[in-house]
Amino acid sequence: MELVIDANSFIVGFLKDSKSRSIILSSEVRLYSPEWLVQEFNRNESELIKKSSDKRKFPEIRDILLKFIAIIPQDEYSEF
Repeated sequence: MELVIDANSFIVGFLKDSKSRSIILSSEVRLYSPEWLVQEFNRNESELIKKSSDKRKFPEIRDILLKFIAIIPQDEYSEF
């Protein structure tokens, strides 16, 4: 199954072990997102660190979850 994930679903999956996280990590789902997902996440990083259950593993968890999402560059969809 192929799905588009938005920043809110990604952030929920990042912050806690939830249904969103299990979907992100599922081998049965291929996720896509516009590159603004990463920009939105980075823009809110300080707030997310405060809410994170393990602040030391913040970058590691972020990087692992992002590996499961195909980030689509803006120039590939901007004309649409």
